[in-house]
Amino acid sequence: MKKILITNSTCLQDNIGGASRSIHEIALELSQVYDITLIVPNRNKKDESENINKNYKIIRYPYNCKNKVTKLLSSIQFFMQHKSLIEDTYDIVWGQSPEPFLYLMVLTKLKKIRNIIYTFHGPWYEEYKYASGKESILLKYIIKFIEKVILHYANTIHFQSNYIFQKINKEHKIKKETKILNILINPEQYKSKKYLLTNNLIKIDKLNLFLIRRLTPRTGVLNFVKNIYLLKKELKDEINILIAGQGEEFKLIEKFIKHNMMDNYVRLLGGVEQDMADDLIQKSDYVVMPSIGAEGFGVTVLESLYQQTEVLYANNGGMKEFLEKNYSDNIFNPLELKSLEKLLENKIKLNKRKNFQKQFRKVDSNLDFKSNLKNLIGVDYEKKDY
Repeated sequence: MKKILITNSTCLQDNIGGASRSIHEIALELSQVYDITLIVPNRNKKDESENINKNYKIIRYPYNCKNKVTKLLSSIQFFMQHKSLIEDTYDIVWGQSPEPFLYLMVLTKLKKIRNIIYTFHGPWYEEYKYASGKESILLKYIIKFIEKVILHYANTIHFQSNYIFQKINKEHKIKKETKILNILINPEQYKSKKYLLTNNLIKIDKLNLFLIRRLTPRTGVLNFVKNIYLLKKELKDEINILIAGQGEEFKLIEKFIKHNMMDNYVRLLGGVEQDMADDLIQKSDYVVMPSIGAEGFGVTVLESLYQQTEVLYANNGGMKEFLEKNYSDNIFNPLELKSLEKLLENKIKLNKRKNFQKQFRKVDSNLDFKSNLKNLIGVDYEKKDY
């Protein structure tokens, strides 16, 4: 059986959505025809190989470090010490995150493999900015160096949106084969999904808005909560906002909600398991993506659409590129209060109409999970007999 090695910077765990769900489902799908190994970081100070399930193997490298320097040094040490574990005979190496891919190409012999693919998912370079959002000249050079290494070694370059392609191509003038494909999550799982009971969080007489994001400056949740506070009272009386997620701005959001006595219409849930997140997505009237920084696409978008819940989304990046055609009336400027206010006024009116039901439109065909995965990897999905 042919072998494929996939690198990703997501800490793969059970019952976690977003990027973790995406990489898990990609590995499951490919395991029907390939022997799959994932290299992912770990937050629990384990660095050994382990078996997640019968479908694929996972190797974890150090991640839980105090700063980027110690993380870099510990990761380099791991890849140097575990060459025998990593350097196997693979038919394909598929990089999905810059740092582990860089280690593999520079520190191991895997660079000699003929079929090397790299996927630019989203604005990974945002992680190298200061908390203020500013960049240093040194960090800009580091980012360009990493991207040059990626573009040098990868035979096929894959982008999850034209927005990300344009951003990278502007700096490097890419001459290799490129593909713009969305390989995110498999919709099959939702056909027989059984949901938990979270009706105590949903208010049937309100417009229920659900946000599930990493709580960082880029994702714009704190900015969104501040704008909600500034809305007219009659609008605030009609909405119920649920926020799930963890991140560096969690305490700031929690403090702002309490200080401004917003608890009766904004609830911060913290991290939730995937079943609960899916339940809230399905039962909410809308999922909100209020990103104020670059956004490659957002797995949450598809998680929502596949569960027939529309997305209210910010007017930037890959989200706008793929949603504007079918959901042009759901877009807003996250930095303008009036834009959000007008959008919510329209949605509240729609919600008050008699016999209101979610008006699910469609997911574009270019977001098809299996066909895009086959197009990129070049495999036919013939089920293995277990």
